[in-house]
Amino acid sequence: MCAQLHNGAPGSAGLSNPSAITARQELTVTAPDTGAVGLTGVPPSWEVTAAETVAAVSLWSGFDGDPSAMCMFTLPAQPPVTVADGDTLVLGSCGLEWAPAAAGLWAPAKTVTAPTARAAAGMLAPRVTADGVVAVPPMNAAAAMLAPVVRTYRTPAPTMHANAGMLTPSVTAGAKVAVPLATAAAAALAPTVATREAVAAPLMTATAAALAPTATTKSVVSVPTMAAAAQALMPRLAGSAVIPVMTAEASAKELAPTISASSVIVVPLSAAAAQMLVPTVKTTLPVTFDALGSGAASYASSGSWSHNAAGNYVLAFVATDLGVATSAVSYGGVAMTLLAYAYHDNSAIYGELSVWGLASPPSGAETVVASMSGSNYFVANTVSYNDVSAVGSKLTAEGALAASQSLTCAAGQMIVHGFGVGANFGGGTFTAYSGGTERYNGASGPYTGLLIQDSSASTTFTGTTSSFWSAAGIVLQ
Repeated sequence: MCAQLHNGAPGSAGLSNPSAITARQELTVTAPDTGAVGLTGVPPSWEVTAAETVAAVSLWSGFDGDPSAMCMFTLPAQPPVTVADGDTLVLGSCGLEWAPAAAGLWAPAKTVTAPTARAAAGMLAPRVTADGVVAVPPMNAAAAMLAPVVRTYRTPAPTMHANAGMLTPSVTAGAKVAVPLATAAAAALAPTVATREAVAAPLMTATAAALAPTATTKSVVSVPTMAAAAQALMPRLAGSAVIPVMTAEASAKELAPTISASSVIVVPLSAAAAQMLVPTVKTTLPVTFDALGSGAASYASSGSWSHNAAGNYVLAFVATDLGVATSAVSYGGVAMTLLAYAYHDNSAIYGELSVWGLASPPSGAETVVASMSGSNYFVANTVSYNDVSAVGSKLTAEGALAASQSLTCAAGQMIVHGFGVGANFGGGTFTAYSGGTERYNGASGPYTGLLIQDSSASTTFTGTTSSFWSAAGIVLQ
C-alpha cells in the first residue's frame, strides 16, 4: 500500500483536499492476524515544503502517477497536525482491524481464497467467466454483513414498515427510481439489469416485501440488502453492468451471481466487529538553546535581572552562600516552579543551588526576580530553550573541591546543568571545567559562584573549586 497526505477531508475516492506534498510513500504492513494488520519496518515519511495542517491520510493500491491505483481507505489524523516548511512528517502508526483482511486485501489482480463459513451462515461461491473479477467476503457467527451503501447522485429509497407492500414501477430510459426499504423476514426479487446500469440494494425489515423494477438503459435502481432469515437472489448481469454484492445476516443464504463477460462485482466490507485505527502523525523537533539572561550577583536578600526569551521554556539557576536559601523566583510577574535543589556539600549551613522552571514564558524582554531567606552573597541567571514538550529527569549532587556529575539523555533532548559553590571561603568562579557548552560562569566576589552548561548528548560535567559545591541537572524533552 501507499499513503497520501490531505489537508482536509479526502472524500470517498481519496481525491479531495490533497496536501502540498503530492507524493505517495510506500508502507509495509504485517501479515493479517485475527483480522488485524499494522505498520512494520521503516515508517513512511515526507519532507514538508509548505506550511499547512495535515488532516487525513488516504491508502492506495499504487504510487501517484499509477493510473490503475485505487483508494482503499481514508483515515482522519487525530488530532490534525500543523507542519512548516523544513519539517519531517512521519506516519508513526497506522493500524487496521478489518475482518476481510484475514483473507487478504481486496484489490484488482488479487487472488482471494474461499471464506470459512461459521455457525448457521452459509454462502455459495460465485461462478466467474471471461474477464470477471470477484472477491468473496468471509462470514462470521450467526451475524451477517450489511450490504454496502452505494452513493450516487440519485434520490435515496423510501422506507417501508410492517405489512406494507409496494409494486414495482415501470421504468423508461433516463428515469430515476428509488427502490423501497423493507423489514424482517421479507424476500426481494432481483431486478433485470441492462447494459451499464448501476444497481444498489434497499434494506429489508419486518414482513414487508419489495418487488424489484424492470429497468431499461441508463436507469438507476437500488438492489435490496437482506436481514434476519431472508434470502436474496442475485441478478443476472448483461454487458458491462456493475453491481455490488449483497450480504446476508443470521441464518440467511446468499446465492451467487452468474457473471458474463466484462461484468464487475464489488464486494462489500463486513461491518461485524470491524474497526479502523487512526494513524498518529507527528513532527519531531530537537530541543535547542534560545537565549541567556543578563544575570545578577550581589550581597542582598533579593536580586533581579532581565531576559528576552523567544523559546517556550525558561530555567533559572540561583546559588546562595552560608545558610541562605532561595524562597521564590518569578519571570515577568509569573511565578516559576521549583524543579530541584541541593545544599553545598550536603549541608544547609553552607548555602544551596536551586533550579526553577517556567513553560510558555511571556515573549519579549522581561524582569526576573529571585527572593532569598536572608541577606548574603548570591549569584543567579536564566537560560531559555526552544521546542520543549516536557521536563524529564532531575538529578542533584554535592561535595567539596573537585566537582563531577554524569547525566544521560536521548536524541533530540537537552541536558541543562549547573554547578554552585559557596561557604564563604575560597569560592567564586570555576577555573577549570568540562562537559558541555558553557552558557554562564559568574561569581559574587570570591565567595559564591555559578556555572551553567548544556549538552545534547550524555555527558559527565566536571569543575574545580577550592570550596564546597552542589550540582543539579535537568533533562528537557
